[in-house]
Amino acid sequence: MKLIDLYVAEVGRHLPRKQRADIETELRSALEDAVEDEARTQGRPADEALAADVLRRYGAPEKTAASYLPPRYLIGPELFPTYIRVVGIVAGAVVLALAVAFGAELGTSPEMRANVGAAFLQTATQMWSAVFGGAAVVTLIFAIFQWTSSRVLPPPKAWDPALLKEKPEHDRDRISPVNLTFEIVFTMAALLIFNLYPQWVGLYWIQNGHWQSVTVLAPAFFQYLPWLDVWWGLQIVLDLIVLAQRRRPPLTHWLGLGLDLLRVLIFFQLVLGPAVVQLDAATLAHVGAGALDAQQVAAANEGLDTGVRVGLGIAAALSAVELARHVYKRVAGGRVQVIA
Repeated sequence: MKLIDLYVAEVGRHLPRKQRADIETELRSALEDAVEDEARTQGRPADEALAADVLRRYGAPEKTAASYLPPRYLIGPELFPTYIRVVGIVAGAVVLALAVAFGAELGTSPEMRANVGAAFLQTATQMWSAVFGGAAVVTLIFAIFQWTSSRVLPPPKAWDPALLKEKPEHDRDRISPVNLTFEIVFTMAALLIFNLYPQWVGLYWIQNGHWQSVTVLAPAFFQYLPWLDVWWGLQIVLDLIVLAQRRRPPLTHWLGLGLDLLRVLIFFQLVLGPAVVQLDAATLAHVGAGALDAQQVAAANEGLDTGVRVGLGIAAALSAVELARHVYKRVAGGRVQVIA
């Protein structure tokens, strides 16, 4: 029948050359049998009209051709879990690298600090482009491997049920008492030192066999100290609650996110605000650091301020990335494991 011949020919155009002849023969036989069966059922001759009814049930030639071919995909199910992990690693590395660069540049560039909003948007755009580009490269590599693996690699070994092993149930709210204890101790130490003994925060060196020191905290630092005290105090309270319960209830996750946000805001404000560290020429002379003129002291202060801003900028940027990751997992994925 002409319709069947045309249909088979159209299906053949969507098939690989090596398989085309065999599949066309098989399909033509199946279609002719279907038309004959339909003719006997309806008690009518096998004509073109009946063939058209059969072909409608088969569907478009492209669909029929696809049914004779193995599934086609860019990255197959065997490689897809690994592909997702690699994309995540590449994206995380790109974001962290650009976050560190942003924090470092924020600490060294007064012009950038004066236009931090525009700088942040520019960095965010760069992150998006870099993540998209990295994902595209990884996709291309995995697609090439998917295309060549079936031709180069031997077929996978048969799966053995003996490989199955019972795994302990994962406790999403588990904690590390040791880590929490260290965090509480160091946070309490920060509270005591910066509030009661701020003179201990400084530069230390050995001169003529004796330790010498000079404090570095500038008056501007103490305007931020109340906010630091709030952050440290609430962090201690939260850690004590979690440590007492030996788990992290859902509410503590959200409280942890709030404290993380407060930390990010404080760090960025420290970077953008006035210098929080400063060397005094008279103090340096008093401890025997040598006679430094005003220009040398100014250069030393500029270097110290830049170093502190770079460190705080990197810490702020990394804290912001970590906060965004936790918020995404909590809100979008609903699978936050541990809020660090």
